[in-house]
Amino acid sequence: EARAVMLNRVLRTTSRVNELIVYKRDRDFVLSETCRIAVEDGWFQAAWISFPDAEGVARPAATHVERESALPWPDVWNHDGGVTARAIAEGQVAAVAAMAPGEAAEWNAPLPSSLLLSFPIRVDGTVRAALSVCTNTPALMTSEFTPLFEQLASNIGYALRNIEIETERTVTEARLREAEGLFFGAVKHAMLGIALVAPEGRFLMVNPALSSILGVSEAELLQRTLQDIVDPDDLDEAVADMTSVLSGESSDLDMERRFRRPNGEVVWAKVNVALVREQDGSPRYLIARMEDAAPVDEAG
Repeated sequence: EARAVMLNRVLRTTSRVNELIVYKRDRDFVLSETCRIAVEDGWFQAAWISFPDAEGVARPAATHVERESALPWPDVWNHDGGVTARAIAEGQVAAVAAMAPGEAAEWNAPLPSSLLLSFPIRVDGTVRAALSVCTNTPALMTSEFTPLFEQLASNIGYALRNIEIETERTVTEARLREAEGLFFGAVKHAMLGIALVAPEGRFLMVNPALSSILGVSEAELLQRTLQDIVDPDDLDEAVADMTSVLSGESSDLDMERRFRRPNGEVVWAKVNVALVREQDGSPRYLIARMEDAAPVDEAG
């Protein structure tokens, strides 16, 4: 009966931790809550998750103990071949019963025979940490519990990888926003006419120089498409050029095109169009650069 109660406690622990790692993306919170749940729901005397430092010494990143006055501090077991260090180094479950003779000074009060277990945590197949627990009822910790904790450690490793991916994405997006902010600042003051154009031709951003070339206000251009301002006689070629760049047939194109101002005046411009892609390779937007120019046959 006692073993059944213990099994139910461990199952409750794994269930709550699995729920935690599905919904939470804060690494430190996930680690500390995992240890707390193991102690409060699993009735373990202590739980800790350790990572090796630069020298390879296992250091607790999160801990939770039932009564600090009656339990060994977890990092005692992380050094010099301790249970946690062994689990990380050997990549398999490590266990130690009670404390070795002569080490009772590490305890502030005597305890009945105890068992410390450590389970390696793998991230992308590499052991990166260990989940360790301490129980003062080792007789109840039969072999049927080992697969449960191994699966729990595996799930924690999966959560850690997802958190890393999310963190990397957040950092990358912040850097992209910063870079785009600098880019847009430079575009605004550029002498060339510059526009960001959506794949379907809609203007996403235009600078004052482009507005001046086309004789259309920036606000009005943002309500229009590139096709709206190209001279009708050049429209088919302009669409073909955009299709070529969007399909990847051309990385960028240089051309001369005619554009029609609202007053009917035709303006010749030298145009360079290049494509910016999303991380998955799909088109994000076109960068169009325009410079006022006379047609070649009028230059002489």
